[in-house]
Amino acid sequence: MKTIIGHKILTVLLLFAISSAAFAQSTQKVTIKGTVRDSKNQPINGVDITVQEKGEISTTDNDGKFEISAAPQDIIIFKKKGFLTKLQPINNEVQAVNVKLAEELTEAGDDDDVEIPFGVRKKRQVTQALTVVRGDIVPNIPVTDVKNLYAGRVSGLYMQQTNTLPGNESTSFLIRGRSSYGTTAALTLVDGVEREFGDMDPQEIESITVLKDAAALAWYGLRGGNGAVIITTKKGSANQSRINFDAQYGVQARTKLIAPLNAYDYAAAYTEAQINDGVVNRRYTPEVLEAYKNGINPQLYPNNNYIDRFLNETAPTQRYVLSADGGNNTLQYFALVSYYNQQGLFRDTKTADYNSNNRYDKFNFRGNVTFNPNKNLTIALNAGGRIENRFDPTDGTASILNNIFNLPPDAFPILNSDGSYGGNSTFQTNPLGQLRDRGYVSNIDRVMLASINAKQRLDFITKGLSANVLYSYDAFGRYTSGLAEDYQVFDLTGTTGVPSAAFRTPTPLAYRGATYTLNNRRNEMWAGFDYDRVFGDHSFNASIRGQRYADVSPDRLDFRNQGLAARIDYGFKQKYFLGLVAGYSGSENFDPKQRYGFFPAISGAWIVSEESFMNGIKNTLSYLKIRASHGTAGNGQIGGSRLPFQSFYSRNATGGGYTFGEAFSATNVATEISLGNPVITWENITTTNVGLETKFFNNALSFTVDLYKNRRENILTAAALPSLLGQSISQVNAGIVDSKGIESSFNYNKQLGKFNISLNGNILLSKNNVVVENGQEGVPEYQSTMGKIAGSVLLFQSDGLFQNEDEIDASPRQTLAGTVKPGDIRYKDINGDNIIDNLDRVRTNVTDLPNTYFGFGGTVNFKNFDFSIQFAGVSGRTVNIQPYVNGGPSAFNQESLKRWTPETANIAVYPRLGISDRGNNTVMSDFWMRSMNFVRLKSLELGVKIAPNYLKKFGLQNTRFFIGGLNLLTFTNLELNVDPEIPGAGRGSAYPYMKTYTLGLSTSL
Repeated sequence: MKTIIGHKILTVLLLFAISSAAFAQSTQKVTIKGTVRDSKNQPINGVDITVQEKGEISTTDNDGKFEISAAPQDIIIFKKKGFLTKLQPINNEVQAVNVKLAEELTEAGDDDDVEIPFGVRKKRQVTQALTVVRGDIVPNIPVTDVKNLYAGRVSGLYMQQTNTLPGNESTSFLIRGRSSYGTTAALTLVDGVEREFGDMDPQEIESITVLKDAAALAWYGLRGGNGAVIITTKKGSANQSRINFDAQYGVQARTKLIAPLNAYDYAAAYTEAQINDGVVNRRYTPEVLEAYKNGINPQLYPNNNYIDRFLNETAPTQRYVLSADGGNNTLQYFALVSYYNQQGLFRDTKTADYNSNNRYDKFNFRGNVTFNPNKNLTIALNAGGRIENRFDPTDGTASILNNIFNLPPDAFPILNSDGSYGGNSTFQTNPLGQLRDRGYVSNIDRVMLASINAKQRLDFITKGLSANVLYSYDAFGRYTSGLAEDYQVFDLTGTTGVPSAAFRTPTPLAYRGATYTLNNRRNEMWAGFDYDRVFGDHSFNASIRGQRYADVSPDRLDFRNQGLAARIDYGFKQKYFLGLVAGYSGSENFDPKQRYGFFPAISGAWIVSEESFMNGIKNTLSYLKIRASHGTAGNGQIGGSRLPFQSFYSRNATGGGYTFGEAFSATNVATEISLGNPVITWENITTTNVGLETKFFNNALSFTVDLYKNRRENILTAAALPSLLGQSISQVNAGIVDSKGIESSFNYNKQLGKFNISLNGNILLSKNNVVVENGQEGVPEYQSTMGKIAGSVLLFQSDGLFQNEDEIDASPRQTLAGTVKPGDIRYKDINGDNIIDNLDRVRTNVTDLPNTYFGFGGTVNFKNFDFSIQFAGVSGRTVNIQPYVNGGPSAFNQESLKRWTPETANIAVYPRLGISDRGNNTVMSDFWMRSMNFVRLKSLELGVKIAPNYLKKFGLQNTRFFIGGLNLLTFTNLELNVDPEIPGAGRGSAYPYMKTYTLGLSTSL
């Protein structure tokens, strides 16, 4: 009910915003002309000119002249990058305005605000290592997970798409590479509150700030050790009122699916595998193989391609967004409502009663209002919500895909000659029956995310002092409903001894029981004081906050944490900066006697380019800043069991324990599950960071580089205790990992005639090694994790394939399978005992997480046309391809044709085929490891704006048409037909990897 009320409030806000904007544009206007000049009396071109709270827009020409319509008593706003914004009131008689704009300090202009934890600083004042990107840099492409749009665009942030299922797309991210063999999930915050942001509409996001070093993260204490991402949502403006509408329609195309064998090739491969296994009575006789080869009697010898039969090549997607923002000096608003729809790939899903295809519908709502009832009080209400509806087949998408990708092509005819579903005693699940006669499930999620923030200025006590409070209320619930039925399959082949054999029990169509689940409430509160003041050349910014957080659900224990945070920043002459920050926080997951930790950090920065000795090279090096930081942060999300400091017991009420008495009957018993660890604690991350920020050629080229070094201590690892205790213990804090790296980014902006060019690039190179991990005592040095990268794996070292029995006889005895034959993988005897076993595995520095990731791209504007492109890539990522090569029915697919045979011994890529006893050829070894390095064309967009003179006839300010795409091309050295980012997509039971093509319209009034 609260969620429904919230959505109604947001709808009212949107209607109010639209009506206010329309009314604001209806006043009688006059034409105002003038010239804009700089402090040297030179004309300035390209100044953006708007009328406050109105829709009028103009721009100065090369002579600094402009012309704009405005009403008496209006305020005209003059704004241009590199200059301070100026507001010019209009009197009743004035029809000519000449203004001068003052130059702003580099990185201290109106557009240079940076969000830090519960504060805002100009870029030049920032002493921490952080990256800020604006929300409007991403392309207009409909996606389920908005994080996917930022891949390759944010320095130090690795975005990896991990799921592509409609309504369940997901993108994991990692800040500054892997620094632990434990949990490394970063903290995400929306408007200062811990929340996930992937389900937001892209138009809700004003900016994203990534916090990377201790000076930025110590504020969050136990929650900040893995880095943090701050999402700031859009707010209203007192300068201009706008109504915007966006519409996109596109298609998603599947790619990189498993390539199945036809029935004959499958039967031939199966027969070859049985021969290799020494099977005498084989499944397929020569006559049957001939029948499959010639396509005789498809009812008895079916030949199914389930992918082509049940998966479409493409599926549609669409997105529509209506938003409005504006206000005045008393009240500012931003309101948005959006609709997103994504269809699934399944075909033949529509019946007279329902459509079981995947479908995802999402409505996003947002209403942000800032109210200033008087000059000392500001109240901000930020409310966002969404309604999501996920439709899935009753059996689940994974189950159906598992059949599509793994059923033998000759399992049964999909439809028998009489129209009934095919099946048999071995294969009783028919994909067509799953899609048409099993019903569907509808999961409706309702989410409300609301917060209120109040700031009371206390200038009557001392100037610059203010009291602040933030309280959030987030609620989530799911309603599940749908239809259910069941079908029967029939075996009409006569092989069962009867003409027709039926399997499964049919049930009529009926409503499934509706349920309410996943009810969850989260609250967070921050309260404290800020002090912001300037004394001549000295500036002070101080903050202190107390915090409490609760995550409540009726089916589990609550998650809670609380703490204090304080920060003070000092600046001198706007070129020397010093910052101190500390967090003191605790979690209920640790023993009450040692529940809280203290995390301090120090940072500083120097604007070298402001020194007099730099004046001679300012035309080349226009800005130079050096900063450094050192400190600690904590990670309380260490994994392991809940409340690990407690010992837990299991009560057996049915006997089975100790026996007593003359009858020796078993008693009820309580058993200890595991011993608690009363001294278990959080991870401590100590970080040192040195950064350099530069701008060249009058700020046209900017370049940033950071060097960092981390030590993560108290990582959770196995307890090294003797087994004679008779009981296991919770894990202990005994792990240490060191990591270091270099991170760099650049931006280049240049006007070349009528071309406006903007280029960007970023890269991170990281390295880590395990210093301490339990369980390594007595382990051979070549198998120890010590000195290796976090996440390293044990691999057998291969030495080609055995070509004949003589090679097998001359090699060490391989014990990984019952028998070893020509065509099997040969392994190296690492320990020299003439036996291949687990002691011959070698700890190898390979992992599926890259040590290098990067992105680059650019935008070109020419007159009314614009073109943008963005690439993303990774290096140092290695994946085991054995599950993909050996995927499909009986582990056979098109890759199986590259197997070893006596005839293909010199060109074989993979070992011989087999059905059973395949351990020798499927264990983790370097034979199966492949580099998953890639460069991907992540996004591309081409747009054209309609001429403003034409739009004025329809009351519009801007209208733009565009086409674009996501995940369009991938460049990799990988020969296997898998996607290097999600190699499991389109095989096993995973949804295929998708490319997106879209066209759209954006307009505003």
